[in-house]
Amino acid sequence: MQNIDIQLKPSNLLITLISLIFLGSSLIILSLPLCSWVKSGLMIGTLAYGAWVFWFVVFMKSSHSIRGLQLLAEGSCKLVYPFHTISAEIQGDSTVTTGLCVLRFSVSGKRWKRSCVIFNDSLDRERYRQLLVWLAMRVKMR
Repeated sequence: MQNIDIQLKPSNLLITLISLIFLGSSLIILSLPLCSWVKSGLMIGTLAYGAWVFWFVVFMKSSHSIRGLQLLAEGSCKLVYPFHTISAEIQGDSTVTTGLCVLRFSVSGKRWKRSCVIFNDSLDRERYRQLLVWLAMRVKMR
């Protein structure tokens, strides 16, 4: 098995999903039987939170966002953050399908696990296939 470098990009599917959630929230707020100033306040709060979610979660602008993975030949991996890279081990409670991967990592010296959600459109088709093959080969190596 070879080393694989994966650079994540924002997912169009995630952008659509989050947009629909905030659109639905806005429609619910508008249909509430409240004063217009209360509705305005709720809409401003929803729009501000939506902008925050898009900037930090969808577009991965946070310093805590995993921007990439380095899948190593021996079965371990490295998580690439904007300013540093850390070694991690993939956990068995990760979920892998042809359209979505929810990868769980444990980092030595850290109590909490790290998670990374990868939609199939976050990568080009060949890189997503390589990720799935690497995960399948890792299972066989254990």
